[in-house]
Amino acid sequence: MSILNIVIICIIILILLKLYSVSYIKGLTVSIFFLILCPNNITIDFSISLPSFTIHRIILITVFLIWLNNKGIKKVIMDTPLIGILILITLSFGISTLFSDNLLVSIKRYFYFLLESLLYYMVLYSSLKNKDDMRNILNTILLSLSIVAILGIIQRYTGFNPQSLFGVKQTYELEVIRSFSEKDIVSTYPHRILFGAAMAIGAMIALFSSKDGKDYIEKIIYFLSTIFTLTALYFSFSRGPWLAFLISCAFIIFLFGYKPMMKRISLILIAALIIVVLRPGILETVSELYSSTLQPHTMKGTSYEWRFYVLNRAIDEVNKSVYHFFFGYGGGSHLFLKFEPVLLPTGHYGDFTSWDNEFAVILFEQGYIGLTLTLFFYIKFFVSSILHYIKEKEHRHTILLLISCVLIIAFMKTNVKIFAPQLVYLEFTLIAFGALIYSKKLEENICIGSA
Repeated sequence: MSILNIVIICIIILILLKLYSVSYIKGLTVSIFFLILCPNNITIDFSISLPSFTIHRIILITVFLIWLNNKGIKKVIMDTPLIGILILITLSFGISTLFSDNLLVSIKRYFYFLLESLLYYMVLYSSLKNKDDMRNILNTILLSLSIVAILGIIQRYTGFNPQSLFGVKQTYELEVIRSFSEKDIVSTYPHRILFGAAMAIGAMIALFSSKDGKDYIEKIIYFLSTIFTLTALYFSFSRGPWLAFLISCAFIIFLFGYKPMMKRISLILIAALIIVVLRPGILETVSELYSSTLQPHTMKGTSYEWRFYVLNRAIDEVNKSVYHFFFGYGGGSHLFLKFEPVLLPTGHYGDFTSWDNEFAVILFEQGYIGLTLTLFFYIKFFVSSILHYIKEKEHRHTILLLISCVLIIAFMKTNVKIFAPQLVYLEFTLIAFGALIYSKKLEENICIGSA
């Protein structure tokens, strides 16, 4: 147990308690800052029978207890948008857990879901009172991701990674140790692909937020955040996040005809063209990565094909019985499934142990009911958000931002397992913002406050 980890956890909790004593919303805002910034290996581990007490879970427990004791917050949740689907997912996941062959592991995963998804969503939705609260948290998220980007850029040029200070997180539950090589730029995230996904979201927030800059200083800050996050996105050297960012931009531009985004993307493309002219090696790197993706005899091609293999394997496994078809094998069960060696382009056989498809994991662990409910959750969010954009004039700019960011996460789930807790909190923060907007809860609170 690292003394440094204990010291850092204590300092962060003391800071949060002090801020909560001054202002609940300030405490919540800074809590989100640390949830998105901190690496997962800042942790306290006691024994194999207990969950890992990561900095994120300790912060969440602190937030939840303060939320419970705050009498000024309405705790009734049944009128919360999307809560019905989340409760159904929770119930279905509970059934999957009860009959799991790996009961202890599945119980832990179930309680992680309760704390990090359902309860966190409830706390956020019920806590925010007006659009200024939401705007401040969005700016805080951007600040956090900008720091992550800067640390990634520093790692790219110096080789120093801040995670190395905190040691390797103990890997109970038969988890594979996910160490990163010196060449992988990950900053405070556990994998370069997940780091890239966070940077894609950060760049999107920076591009949208630049429209709200009130003066030159703010505009410069947003501009620098855009540069940092896009640079870090490139340094992730991961095809998925690059493609997710471009798809999301295209979705906003061509489906909604959003002119402010057109202007910003045009400037980025011009800047990118200038950089490519000055440094043609960048274009060669990107071109090589994508051309090799569709060539199965290359390592990149083999990796790309693996995402379809794990999905087909999940389908085959759940089809073995009626119960598993509906409810899967329980949370964490994918850790116990062994894959056959894969023929590599070199002619040798190698082991692929990663589940590079979050939806395949959901299918395997929660069955078709869990997967269907998850997909319906996303569909409900996107449909509700788009309908609000079409029918209402309030918050249209923010709604497009939320749609674009959640689209990035949903796309990334088709080609990577989301094992970065920071992305889970980021996702549910953005979805909670969307729910606040199209439920018109913010407008109601603004009217009450101005009466």
